[in-house]
Amino acid sequence: MMEAGPNGCPPIVQPHIEPLRIVFGGLAHDPEADRRVHLLAPGETFDFGRNPGPGQLGADDPTLSRTHGFISNYRDHWEATSTGSYVGFVVYDTESTDVIEIPAGSGPFTVPYRTALIVIPAGRRYVLSIESPHEPGYAYRPATSLNDFHRHNQVLAEADLVDRRGRPLPWFRALIALCEPRLRSPSGSVEVRSESDLAQRLDMSVEEVEAALDDARNRLGFGVRGELTHHAMMNMAVHEGIVRSEHIDLLAPTPF
Repeated sequence: MMEAGPNGCPPIVQPHIEPLRIVFGGLAHDPEADRRVHLLAPGETFDFGRNPGPGQLGADDPTLSRTHGFISNYRDHWEATSTGSYVGFVVYDTESTDVIEIPAGSGPFTVPYRTALIVIPAGRRYVLSIESPHEPGYAYRPATSLNDFHRHNQVLAEADLVDRRGRPLPWFRALIALCEPRLRSPSGSVEVRSESDLAQRLDMSVEEVEAALDDARNRLGFGVRGELTHHAMMNMAVHEGIVRSEHIDLLAPTPF
């Protein structure tokens, strides 16, 4: 039987709110050693950057600020803030092609995504994955526009993408195959293709796919392997137009 509250009134029962789940600095293939998870309760703030501590992303990269940004969780939404660092970061919605740019020294911004990737374009690209318990609220999306502040720092000329016969180089072919599900379903949630699935799609060995993805990762400036990085590469390559729908024709036909 429920006990009465003050003055005999029924007690106020606060609804249980699940924490915000933050995955950072991790390698999906070795979760015990490398993948780090932080559960952020309502009312708490998580800071990330180069500082020693739970949110440490890169101790050896001076272009990454000691405190690069904050994530704050509330009872009905979550917010992201960029400090006055050299660069800000970009928040990608993993369930659509929506994106929010958060320049250096701006925020807080309400992020209306249930699952998101935060990509920080410092000397290398650092990735955080967010799983939110809150209902998505696209009406609250802040008005932002993409600009060149988060573009990849290496200009990819046509000669970097295809050989003399116009065939995609192995790294670019692997990136196209990685992005293919996102290009075919721009408004839906997309799973990252495994390396074995990519090998079957490309008629390559898993070892060849791994080498090609490593090359793509290095060209796009990501320093860490793993599913989290592959997901970020897929979203970034599509959003920045590195891989476009017409590039699918460079792959072998596949039935759908």
